[in-house]
Amino acid sequence: MERQRSQTAIAAIALALGLLAGMPDASAQTLDQQFSYCGARYGQYPPETVIGACSAVIQSVEHPGMRSIAFYNRGAAYARDSSQHDFARAIADYTQALAINPHYQDALVGRGLAYANGPQHDYARAIADYTQAIALGFPRIAEALVDRGDAYQSGPRPDLARAIADYSQAITLNPQRPVAFYNRGAAYLNSPQQDYARAIADFNQAIALQPENATWLSSRCWTRAVWGQQLDQALADCDASLQIANDPGVLDSRGLVHLRRSEWQAAFADYDAAVRGNANLIGSLYGRGVAQLRSGHTAEGRADMAAATARDASVAQTFAGYGIAP
Repeated sequence: MERQRSQTAIAAIALALGLLAGMPDASAQTLDQQFSYCGARYGQYPPETVIGACSAVIQSVEHPGMRSIAFYNRGAAYARDSSQHDFARAIADYTQALAINPHYQDALVGRGLAYANGPQHDYARAIADYTQAIALGFPRIAEALVDRGDAYQSGPRPDLARAIADYSQAITLNPQRPVAFYNRGAAYLNSPQQDYARAIADFNQAIALQPENATWLSSRCWTRAVWGQQLDQALADCDASLQIANDPGVLDSRGLVHLRRSEWQAAFADYDAAVRGNANLIGSLYGRGVAQLRSGHTAEGRADMAAATARDASVAQTFAGYGIAP
């Protein structure tokens, strides 16, 4: 949607100014092609094509509106290039766009994302940009509210109350935005109160809007497993998630569900598969030990639990918090 708006704007400005009409045919055709590439919708062309085209537009035209859009589109291409994610260049381009047009809402949101996702994770600057974007209202206020909520939730000192408030406002403005429900659910889950009921209610809304999201199904499974309630539904969630993507982390969650249900063999099988799929899942190693201990395989169980505790001394306390002790 962002690039489509920019493409339309570039084309409209070029037409209004008659920039191409006075050029030699070959030059006009070349620049027209660069306009098309620079303003293309996301994913239509490789990022390096968009970057090159936008650079050509920036060098070739003087109209501030066109240059601002081209800077924005080039910044977006830098940020979204999966091979490098050059956030520093993205920020520089968004800043150039905003120097021309300080009320460029897309550039404020884009720069905020670059600050948040860049190597410095500068959430304070991200929040400042999102706040300016929110003040500009529609069309991107709901998106900026979600992004600001993410920054509040992800910072070094998470402010979950503000995050929840932002997500709630975004939902009021656009109740069809599933990520706002999911992220608010995560904030409820991560809050000191660990409000499992509200978290699950929000995950329900998000999944109703996007039912094939394996991560969200897994999160709802995990929340129910940790809560120790709705275990039949938890098992169904993990099963559904695994049908979409075979993730060792989901096997870990399902292992906890089976432990809660006193299904020792099934718990062992899931934890064992999780450890084989990802040796860094220390909780799965400990859970496998608990399942073996409960199954009567004392030596093997204690060996797994000791190995897990040696790698993370807090893992036993974590399981004790779930109400699961050897």
